[in-house]
Amino acid sequence: MWYLLILAAAIAPPSVAKVAPSGAANEAGAAAGAAVAILIVGIFAGLAEEPGWRGYTLDRLQTLYSALGASLVLGVIWALWHLPLFFIEGTYQNLLGPGSWQFWLFFVAILPGSVIYTWTYNNTRRSVLAVILFHSFGNAAGELLSLEGAEQVAAFVGGLVLAVILTGLWGARKLARGPLRKSRQV
Repeated sequence: MWYLLILAAAIAPPSVAKVAPSGAANEAGAAAGAAVAILIVGIFAGLAEEPGWRGYTLDRLQTLYSALGASLVLGVIWALWHLPLFFIEGTYQNLLGPGSWQFWLFFVAILPGSVIYTWTYNNTRRSVLAVILFHSFGNAAGELLSLEGAEQVAAFVGGLVLAVILTGLWGARKLARGPLRKSRQV
């Protein structure tokens, strides 16, 4: 059940943004090889990052801060982690353009994303696999749908709304159904 929710939550914001009227039709005949390559890169990113971010760092931060506070601290670190990619030719981040509005949107969007990942991690009994899948599906959906302009903003708003709903329903202190451990509130 959790894995279906993870898939839906990862692909919903970019998918909804893509079907919104934008005047540009999505290319229906995208090459299967490109789709597979994107999926592999998406999975690699999740495998490369999440054991460290959620599997190690988040647990330590949640001993110091509320789940929301830990998410935001980790989100800032995670955003800075991606900064060098804006200067490496051929990366998704480089294509956004260093210093562009998409550059800033990328960094801001990581914060609600970090909240959603914390909620996923905490509510799947701290499953790193669940967060790896979430990260991978989200990256693949974003790449395959090739969001542009207003679609990128709509996807960000969708992620922000989801993060606010999760925080409202589960609470900033826990973002989880049951207590993980004692933490001080931030």
